[in-house]
Amino acid sequence: MNTKRITISIARIALSLAIFVVFVIRMYVIITKHQAIVDSLSYFTYESNLFAGVVFGLLGYRAIRGRSIADLQGFRGAATAYLLITGIIFNLLLNAPSVGISDALVNFLYHHIAPLYVAIDFIVDTPKPAITFKRALLWVIYPILYMVYTFVRGAIVNWYPYPFFDAAHHSTGTIATNVVGLIVFGLILFFVLTQISKRVPSLFATSVDSFDLERSPKA
Repeated sequence: MNTKRITISIARIALSLAIFVVFVIRMYVIITKHQAIVDSLSYFTYESNLFAGVVFGLLGYRAIRGRSIADLQGFRGAATAYLLITGIIFNLLLNAPSVGISDALVNFLYHHIAPLYVAIDFIVDTPKPAITFKRALLWVIYPILYMVYTFVRGAIVNWYPYPFFDAAHHSTGTIATNVVGLIVFGLILFFVLTQISKRVPSLFATSVDSFDLERSPKA
């Protein structure tokens, strides 16, 4: 097996394991402090990272096993987009100080390392075949469902995970502007990722269906 392919596959599995280890540590702290688990799981940060953990774990495992990952490229694009949204929004609008070791681990991995890694991973091993923007539009479904959940639950429990969603302290117009702005930002990011997938050549051979070609008899 190609050494570069092994390296990037191991890196993906390592990212996946790190995400889940930090999650378990954080949940343990939350439970021992008798905090609300549902509140923590209502953060897009956790959801985007857990989704990426599953996707990148599968990418690494299947590539090492010599199996095609072409059918996972759409999920990989979505995971990359969601983590980039998490990292960019946190660092530009939130960037709250860490409280305790587990919180520091979450901030460091979930808001900085994981978004940075998936961005680099996407560039050096661009999805092939390329992801079309039409296909990428499906990625907006989950963020919209997340915002619907956030507003419905927030209205019931009077708590919102992010200040720009806090309907108790902002007018309907402000909230609507924030929602539209986030959707537009997401669509722009989706478009950029699809253009990278289309125009940037992959430096590694993990994204293409090359496994069967390598095993097939030569003429």
